[in-house]
Amino acid sequence: LFIKLEIDCNPPAGFTTELSFCQKYFPMSIFHFDLASLFAGKLHAVLLRQYTKGRDFYDLMWFLGKKIKPNMVQLQNAIYQTTGKKVELSTEDLKKMLYKRFEEIDYKKVHSELGVFLADPNELKYLTPETLTQLIDDYL
Repeated sequence: LFIKLEIDCNPPAGFTTELSFCQKYFPMSIFHFDLASLFAGKLHAVLLRQYTKGRDFYDLMWFLGKKIKPNMVQLQNAIYQTTGKKVELSTEDLKKMLYKRFEEIDYKKVHSELGVFLADPNELKYLTPETLTQLIDDYL
């Protein structure tokens, strides 16, 4: 059994947590961010990470495909924590920021990074600026 824990000792304010019971190998409860807060963290990474990480964009597609709405309070606080600038993002502001980011991405690098992790490398053909933009338009 392999368990990876990522602990943020200074998380941005505004997150929401939940307690989940898991009984796959043995019974246990896990206290964790809810999906909206996890999505906010992923959006923060997509928008402000200093380098391109393929997994961020694959995860972004997953969150959008599940029609999860981000925790906007946490996202705004995360942006403030990183940049020192207070922002009040509307959904339209967030969309514009994401569209701009999609234009900056080296998709060949993203594909080469992700290719080794995917059971079906054909999934990479969907990771394009056009698909990401369509998902944003449809679900955000």
